[in-house]
Amino acid sequence: MSIIDNGGVFGRNPKFNNVETNDLIAKNVEIPVGGKLHIGNGAGGSGTLPRADLEIYHDGTNSRIDDVFAGNFIIRAHDRIQFQGYVSGKNFVIMQDGGAVSLYFNNGDKFQTSATGINVTGSVSLNGGISWSSGAGSPEGVVTAPPGSLYSNTSGGILTTFYVKQTGTGNTGWAAK
Repeated sequence: MSIIDNGGVFGRNPKFNNVETNDLIAKNVEIPVGGKLHIGNGAGGSGTLPRADLEIYHDGTNSRIDDVFAGNFIIRAHDRIQFQGYVSGKNFVIMQDGGAVSLYFNNGDKFQTSATGINVTGSVSLNGGISWSSGAGSPEGVVTAPPGSLYSNTSGGILTTFYVKQTGTGNTGWAAK
């Protein structure tokens, strides 16, 4: 592999020529803010289209990965793909190969896909503020929700396992169904 410097100390468009399959770059490749790593040849591109199929860069505020030409952007992993906060290390999304996709709020697993559907931790708020929540016992005097909201009593009992909020916006107005 050879590197051709097109502008002095690799500051402007260095080219990597004769790259063999197993050649390594043993040190960091640094690209200044506003510079882009271009991957691919932008096949079929014209003067108005990007010169690459994929671009990785930092625009001064945000880090970006752009799939700028035709085709899909596919990310593959052996076991799972995980998105986390860099500073906090908190999970945003975890996608298991052949398994669940989990969405997180403040590192708490809130929504998961499963072989039988979905699982939700906490209550579900639907369009218009209507919610569906669950807990032990009656929601009357305990759960605040708008009319039309639903509640499942996990303690069970005849005619006390399902409630509908019929009136008011506070924690009263629940009726067992």
